[in-house]
Amino acid sequence: MKKILCIVSLFCFLKTKAQITIPDIKFFTYLQNVVPSAVYPGNLLDTADASVKSLTQINISNDSIHDLTGVQYFTSLNYLDCSYNFLNHLPSLPHTLQFLFCQKNAITGLPALPSTIQIVNCGYNLLTALPYTIPTNIFNFNCEHNLLSSLPPLSTTNLVYLNCRYNNIISFPAPFPGTLEQLDCSHNKLTNLPSISYLQYLDCSYNNLNSLCTTMYGIQYLFCDSNHLTSLPVLPNTLVNLDCGLNQLTSLPALPNSLGALGCYSNSLTSLPTLPDSLQFLSCSYNNISCMPNFPGTLTDSMQFYIDPNPYTCLPNYVTAMGVTDLAKPLCTAGNPNGCFIAGIEKTNFKTPLSIYPSPAQNNFTIETNFADKQVLQLFDVNGKLVLVQSITSTTTIDVSYLNAGVYSLAIVNSQNIQSKKLVIVK
Repeated sequence: MKKILCIVSLFCFLKTKAQITIPDIKFFTYLQNVVPSAVYPGNLLDTADASVKSLTQINISNDSIHDLTGVQYFTSLNYLDCSYNFLNHLPSLPHTLQFLFCQKNAITGLPALPSTIQIVNCGYNLLTALPYTIPTNIFNFNCEHNLLSSLPPLSTTNLVYLNCRYNNIISFPAPFPGTLEQLDCSHNKLTNLPSISYLQYLDCSYNNLNSLCTTMYGIQYLFCDSNHLTSLPVLPNTLVNLDCGLNQLTSLPALPNSLGALGCYSNSLTSLPTLPDSLQFLSCSYNNISCMPNFPGTLTDSMQFYIDPNPYTCLPNYVTAMGVTDLAKPLCTAGNPNGCFIAGIEKTNFKTPLSIYPSPAQNNFTIETNFADKQVLQLFDVNGKLVLVQSITSTTTIDVSYLNAGVYSLAIVNSQNIQSKKLVIVK
């Protein structure tokens, strides 16, 4: 009998020893739902319970939790999402953890990361430093919007994606891992970058960079705006999107045929290189460009075409993306494709029929043309003053009821030429 009592007492002692207090009532309530057999009155958790040892996922996002004490006893845990809470620290993490999401808290420091970790999102916290050792298996790391001034060594990791934007980082540990494909380090205090020739995506905007790496073999998206750059490296044929605005550039390198978007606004450019036929977005405003290159026909959206202000005086051609203001600007002289040294405007006849009626007109007139592309109508009075500008389609009725009677010069402008007509208005 005494032996049985001793065994029972030992069992009760071990049972009590395996019980810990969960200080956060919200976290305890969550555990009541996911491991009901392991919780007891008084916020107690039996860490020896099989359900605690076998649980693989905890998702307590946006649950007003202040303390995660107890999570370290879930020894099979591979997924933990405690984002959008009020945590200021994390306890030690289970050695099995692979995915950690703790963004949008007030965490000031991270515990050691287990060697199994693959994805970490600790953005939007109050971190001033990261654990010195970043495990090899990690391939996705997001520490944006913190107070970091540096990063730990990363060369031995398998990082593919790194987001450290909106910190106070002055320099990076070199070298970066050869696996890295996407880097967002915008909005920091960087003055230089290590070798990044293997990247596909780089956003280093809003830093203090004076130069970029000379080789970027596979880069597809490059955002280096808002720095102190005076030149760009050779651009590879993989590049799809380039934003180099708000720098100190005086020229651009040759643009690759793959380029679909170019932002080079607010620099000191005096000209642009040849624009590729793939280009769909162009913003070169606020430069000193006096000679525009030929605009490719792929520029079709007026919300993706910005060339003013610049000191050019004519355009080499018209494209669909141009609005009425751009289409009112003259075409440059034939033989000057860059739009320099204007000697006049070439005027040729349309090869397609053009009809204007009635003539004379009183309150309105109709214009018909078979030309397929966008055209603009310009109307000048006898003093040469422009009194009307309007985009037209194949058949368009023009209101002139507000104009005085008289003889007007009418110009129809398209991407190839200009045709002039006389229009008489009577009252």
